[in-house]
Amino acid sequence: MNKKISTKDKIFTVAANHFADFGFEGTRMDKIAKQACVNKASIYYNIGNKEALYAMVLNRSFEEGFGAFHGSIEPNLSAEKKLEAYIRHMASVLERNPVIPKIMMHEQLSKGRHLPESLAKKIVQMLDGLTSILNQGKKEGIFDVVDTITIHFMIFG
Repeated sequence: MNKKISTKDKIFTVAANHFADFGFEGTRMDKIAKQACVNKASIYYNIGNKEALYAMVLNRSFEEGFGAFHGSIEPNLSAEKKLEAYIRHMASVLERNPVIPKIMMHEQLSKGRHLPESLAKKIVQMLDGLTSILNQGKKEGIFDVVDTITIHFMIFG
């Protein structure tokens, strides 16, 4: 069975790789159009400008992976088991969406200049979840005093 890939999905796949490789500033709409085998007007018609395309790539990438995780950890688990579940889930997300770390590194270098506010809120929620696990571990006496951001980067690479 041959599944037809939608224009939006073709554009998404190519754009995600371009943003990962070149960052927001280095990505060119005409190159995305050429590689996706669509004309540039099709991108603007189906998605919008470069900012809208970037927001779509980030939001879709994060939703596919991180959206399913919120609320899926059993509240009665030990902090160690929660952290293990968190790490396993994140590894699975990054395996399915290998562009995320590269895009986020570009965002870090640009001081988050192009990060959509809606995504920034999701990242804060994700970090809050990790902080909660780490704080529980401190209370249980199994984790030392740790910095959430440091642990986050250790997980994401």
